[in-house]
Amino acid sequence: MHRFLEDGKPVPMGALFALYGLLSGTSDGFTKGPIIFWTPNSNYGEMMYRNMTRVTLGHLANAYADTVRSIRGLLKAVLKPLASSELPLVETLVDHCNDPVNNHSFLTNPANNLTQYSNALFTAKCLGGEFMDLNGGPVNRDTMIKWRHKVSVLAKKFLFAIHLSGGQPARATELNTLMIKDWDIQKRGLYIVEKRIALATRYWKGQALYGKDKHVLRLLPKDLGELLLKYLVFVKPCEVAITSALACNKPKEVRAAETAIVSHYLFTQMGHEFSDDLVRTTFAKLWKKSVGYKLTFQDMRHIMQAFLMSNCTMFHTSVNSELVEEEGDHFQDRSEGYRALCERAKNHKQFCAMASQAAHTAHVAELNYAISSEGIRLVMEQQLLNNCKTSMLWQEILLSKVDQTKYPTER
Repeated sequence: MHRFLEDGKPVPMGALFALYGLLSGTSDGFTKGPIIFWTPNSNYGEMMYRNMTRVTLGHLANAYADTVRSIRGLLKAVLKPLASSELPLVETLVDHCNDPVNNHSFLTNPANNLTQYSNALFTAKCLGGEFMDLNGGPVNRDTMIKWRHKVSVLAKKFLFAIHLSGGQPARATELNTLMIKDWDIQKRGLYIVEKRIALATRYWKGQALYGKDKHVLRLLPKDLGELLLKYLVFVKPCEVAITSALACNKPKEVRAAETAIVSHYLFTQMGHEFSDDLVRTTFAKLWKKSVGYKLTFQDMRHIMQAFLMSNCTMFHTSVNSELVEEEGDHFQDRSEGYRALCERAKNHKQFCAMASQAAHTAHVAELNYAISSEGIRLVMEQQLLNNCKTSMLWQEILLSKVDQTKYPTER
């Protein structure tokens, strides 16, 4: 928001929302966030957002389904000819979260024996002369660069699908710092919880409020988790090796840094982790390409929270009586500001569990809800279970709206 200046100084966000409220005539308690108009008789499945953009749950669901189908195709192209290699199911994997020896990552845990699959793919590509020789020397540099470009596209697709389906959406600064395994600067952000892959994103205010990292947990849908496992086991090790090979003429410290970044960060592109801006622009571009109209990364955070809260049965019954349709009107007679929506529902236990995963409101932000790394590793805190339930509730709502004629469920 640094573009908005007054007398050479940044204008506070609250002042911008207030100005928006005055200009739109909605300054009566709804100025601290975007305004949502729920379409009558849509059972909270359709809204008009900001500049009267029509957004439906079906748009989100089909965008997710389309992206998952695209990820499957990209994985086959990237892994050819070993795309059919069968990995263990995520639900069978062991994650020794509280084991001081084997908690580095479930990917390297000897009990899962996943490294054998990585080694087989790497050896096959080296022996085939596709990328490099067995000593790590580049054989076909152009092929390696093209392959790595495909991998960066694949990473962006995963980012988009994760943001749509993981539950209450994370901020860009939380997603771009996700670690695959422990590193000196940060603990890992991928775990096996409730027999699914879970992302533990760093709560953006964690250091400021608690003096240490705190995390919010999001479970992935089963189908996306299985695809991500294939990406982590097969693609990432090859990407690390190729990054190192392509940097062979760079200074040793630069080569080591790029290799370390690719091997530890979940989302990387050409030897670098995703920036905040890249996360946001990636989402906006893929959404526009998939659905046909523009929404920003921040817009989707607001929209997904409104859809989830309003489709939750307990919350539904508490606000239905307040939303009255007027005959002949195209929208319900009361617009919804998402913070006002939160304020009226904040005493409902189920809402607090959902909102704690998004951290949108001052009411929730004051709670000690984020989880320390130690808490995640011990898998004992009630809030962790609440986060899991929120992810599963959202996925139940989202996946029920997928157009099965276009995107039939793959068995």
